[in-house]
Amino acid sequence: MKVFILEDNETKLENVVKVLKECYPEGLEIETSEFINQGLCKIFDEDFDLIILDNNLPRFTDKRNDIETGVCRYVLQYMYLEDYSVPTILCASCDSQDVKKNLEFLSKKFSNCLGLVDYKIGSDDWKKDLIKLINKYEEDTV
Repeated sequence: MKVFILEDNETKLENVVKVLKECYPEGLEIETSEFINQGLCKIFDEDFDLIILDNNLPRFTDKRNDIETGVCRYVLQYMYLEDYSVPTILCASCDSQDVKKNLEFLSKKFSNCLGLVDYKIGSDDWKKDLIKLINKYEEDTV
């Protein structure tokens, strides 16, 4: 399985990759990007089986000055407009109820979106949610 992860936080990326490797001990290929524009190019230039998106990312290469919020909406809309329906999981830290509601709305609005994982440092709940959505992906592809 070939997975693309759009994530700028190294610790979160390492944790997500660890869960993926536990689910797929063999045959797993992972590509990553920490920048929106680079990520979009990879999404459309390569064939992925699954995409995992963060919600707040730098656009180009300067992390300090160019953080874009609401990236999930932007990427999902772009994929929709291009008729690109790769299964996608939103994996973001929902630091407010508004953010969580918006991301839950997106996960229901776009048919290729499998759901939301609310990533919380110090909690294992997000891991269970990610595994559940990966299992959903596997059921849908059988």
